[in-house]
Amino acid sequence: MTAKKIEVLEIPYHATFYTPGEREIDLYHRDGVYKRNEFDFSFQKIRYDHETYQNQNIKELMEQGHENETETIEANIQLGKVISDSTKKAIENNKYILAVGGNCGHAVGIAGGIQRALPGKKVGLVWLDAHGDMNRPETSELGMIGGMPVAVCGGVCLEEWRKAVGLVTPIEQKNLIISDARNLDQDEVELLQVSEFVHLDTDAFNSFDTWKCAIDKMSGSVEYIYFHIDADILDGKFVPNHNTIEYEGVDLMTLRRNSKYVMETGKVIAVALVSVYFPNELPGLETAVDSAEKILDTCLTWWK
Repeated sequence: MTAKKIEVLEIPYHATFYTPGEREIDLYHRDGVYKRNEFDFSFQKIRYDHETYQNQNIKELMEQGHENETETIEANIQLGKVISDSTKKAIENNKYILAVGGNCGHAVGIAGGIQRALPGKKVGLVWLDAHGDMNRPETSELGMIGGMPVAVCGGVCLEEWRKAVGLVTPIEQKNLIISDARNLDQDEVELLQVSEFVHLDTDAFNSFDTWKCAIDKMSGSVEYIYFHIDADILDGKFVPNHNTIEYEGVDLMTLRRNSKYVMETGKVIAVALVSVYFPNELPGLETAVDSAEKILDTCLTWWK
């Protein structure tokens, strides 16, 4: 039997800022994550001309405490185009997508690449995150572009970003599951009330019957699934180096159980595991990487 072909997109950026040095995309190789699974892996390190679109380096911005204020939509568009092109080409070459490294904003490019490669096909999005990522520029409390990709993918805001990376038609909100999103801004709460986004809170995520029902309903109405995991869905003890750490959250065993069920649908075309590494010099990277490797092992083991 021919091994499943998986294109691994390694994204060495914090948002749109390049972050050199050893990080999780390197440690996965060190620890033999890919060798533990019998797939035909190919690897591509994503690059774009970031210096053209940034005014300061990431360390300076983080020292000032407001790096996201100078991150631009144009930078997200340019990086997103590269990610979209790589995603499209890989799928057209009969490969599945595994995106590692990076942050949530890169999801827009992946979704765009999927739509370009599979025109006319219905795609669902399962979004695991401690946050809703449904903010809009005019309502965001922090102005973080990385807190907006769900809203972008669902057609709520920033149409220019969405269309520029190839996601011409938004993902249908009823086919976009957001969980556990235990920390929501008030605007996100209000958006959930007037939209068709499917929100499963922490209790719903922890209930396997509830999770199974929601995944079954969504997977039954789509042809492909993009499965996106922000590591901060885990309780903070599992990702102690995370910039947006949230406690009282999901445990690793439950996350792996629910991820397994998504992978078993047989409809997953792309998986992204993001926000594992941050250039913040906080301790805990090895703990976060260990958590991430367990998630990857689950997804790869049960990728039907």
